[in-house]
Amino acid sequence: MGMSQVIKLVAVAFLTAVGLGLFIVGCAAYKNWLPMISLIPYIFTLAPLMICGIYKKEDDFLSDSPQETWLQLISQFIVGLFGGSAVALIAVMMHAKMIDAVVAAFVFPSFFLMSIAVFLLMWVLRKSAEDAAF
Repeated sequence: MGMSQVIKLVAVAFLTAVGLGLFIVGCAAYKNWLPMISLIPYIFTLAPLMICGIYKKEDDFLSDSPQETWLQLISQFIVGLFGGSAVALIAVMMHAKMIDAVVAAFVFPSFFLMSIAVFLLMWVLRKSAEDAAF
């Protein structure tokens, strides 16, 4: 693993820490911890990609073609479903008046930062898998 990939992983950790910090501050400031429920689908965001083999080497014995298989495409859809449901859960809670708009104003940017971190992590893992193949 090169130094540039370490810097990218540090950036992912920093974005995740800032996002979770914003999330916790938004919940703690108004003593309303219901938005923490929306972290549950967000925790499992990358699990389908890891299980379905998005980050495998090209010479892996399980891969029969260099193109994406239907299982990998379904796993990418499930990742979008998890990410979308985490954000939609906050919007539903705000619409139902379970949380204040100020709490949602803290939580939505935190999801944005953590989503950038997830996409950056996916990119770093894909690059490291491509570099390992050579």
